[in-house]
Amino acid sequence: MMIQKIIKDILADWKKLLKINLLVLFLSIICSSILPKKYTSETSIYLLRDNDPSNLRARLSSSFLGFSEANIIFFDLRDIATSNMLRNNLAQRTWDIDGQQMTLAEYWEIEKNSDNIFGSTQKTDEEIIYSVNRKLKGMISFNYAISSGLFSISVEEKDPFLAFQICDAMSKIIHEYSDTINQKRASHELEYIKNKFKIISDELDLTEQKLKEFLENNKNFQSSPTLVFEKSKLEREILFLEQSYLNVLANKEDKEFSINKQNFIVADLDKPNIPIKPSSPNSLVILIFFFFIVNGTYFYKKYKSEILRFISSNDSFAR
Repeated sequence: MMIQKIIKDILADWKKLLKINLLVLFLSIICSSILPKKYTSETSIYLLRDNDPSNLRARLSSSFLGFSEANIIFFDLRDIATSNMLRNNLAQRTWDIDGQQMTLAEYWEIEKNSDNIFGSTQKTDEEIIYSVNRKLKGMISFNYAISSGLFSISVEEKDPFLAFQICDAMSKIIHEYSDTINQKRASHELEYIKNKFKIISDELDLTEQKLKEFLENNKNFQSSPTLVFEKSKLEREILFLEQSYLNVLANKEDKEFSINKQNFIVADLDKPNIPIKPSSPNSLVILIFFFFIVNGTYFYKKYKSEILRFISSNDSFAR
């Protein structure tokens, strides 16, 4: 009955409701224009072993399908992208803002003095960088998909070109840092392989020398089963060491080639963009917010007595 009454009242008061919702639209437009606009620049990064970016989309397809892709390096980019090191690097740079070169501290007008119970004291460079670091932390967001290896960075700022510059700088820092880390890792692996290669090579030389001495000292070894067994044992050891020698040699050559080729790279799936449309405030969200607030207030005042009666009847029924 109450729903039928509400529908009947809406049809009867459609002019009044139209005016109310025109007011809602007007308020949302005013708020959208008053609130500071922010722009978001985004980039997507992909870490892979093969340095041919043309294979990137094929790798993405296989990883989405759940295949085990040996060329994907499970490298946690979040450790770099979310680090204080990276944000401090951004804080110390100068940026092209409105045709002028300035730091983020200058652009955001971060106070160089701090007030305390002893008065006003000048902030150190570290304190200013820390303030910029905290502000950067709030405007940078990340999304990491482990299954695909995709890593997305978003930077939101009221200056669209500055948002692009910060996003682009982050991408380059991640490229440089990950390449350095992977080069060091590859160098350590090569050093390990070289040591292993030397050990196997020395063991092979020693075993061959043992066999040579055995044959010189036991020229009639065929007459003794024990000596025949000893000779075959040495030959098996040599065969095993020769195979190990060839395998390690191949690994050593591959690792040396990969270091020279710079096989570990970070590839850009989507380059940073200069945003054209603001990402916030969201006009639709503001419109929905005012719609529910204004219309909710109107209907609550109009049907306040019925609502209270309905609530009290439910309370008495529950008891």
